[in-house]
Amino acid sequence: MSEETDRELDKRIAEQVFGIKKIFRPCDTKTGEDYFSPKEYHYIPSGKPPRTHMIDARVVPYFASDISAAMEVEDRIAELGLTGRYVDAIVDVVGGVQSTLWPIVHATAKQRSLAALKAIESK
Repeated sequence: MSEETDRELDKRIAEQVFGIKKIFRPCDTKTGEDYFSPKEYHYIPSGKPPRTHMIDARVVPYFASDISAAMEVEDRIAELGLTGRYVDAIVDVVGGVQSTLWPIVHATAKQRSLAALKAIESK
């Protein structure tokens, strides 16, 4: 089984944590070639179709590699009332124990993203 790329993880976070329904990769409908880097996922905040609202498209944030985006994930987990499950998940992901805060406080963006998905999936 191949390991999930950071951008695939970002897409899952957007879908499962933030509830974004329509995530896509923009491409030319005639040639099928990507308009942008093939690694980029986009979404339309309003949920409208890309073919009529492409001007509103936003790049899915880099939750797995940007610590500030990972903090947005933690804020969303708190809004969803999943803080306790998130703490258990982050301890599991970093391989620490709750009494040893160092690894938890210094968790990477990817570790925080993986923990958020675990918290969502365990509810």
